[in-house]
Amino acid sequence: MVHPHALGRSGRGRLALLAWQTAGLGRSAEPEGWRMFDLGRVAAVEPLQAHFAPRPRPADGRWTAGIAEPLAAV
Repeated sequence: MVHPHALGRSGRGRLALLAWQTAGLGRSAEPEGWRMFDLGRVAAVEPLQAHFAPRPRPADGRWTAGIAEPLAAV
């Protein structure tokens, strides 16, 4: 399960989603944390009727260097 925070193009031009992962499997050993998803590789999604509070933005206002061209953010 993830809380989406930003959508944009990566430095390679791919559509990417920056999200805070709260459950599920990831490459990191950490159960929670920031994850960048290449949306071209996402096979399925299941929208939930859940709400979340956005996590604080970094002091510089940028979510991550991984999103080169932001399209939307919460």
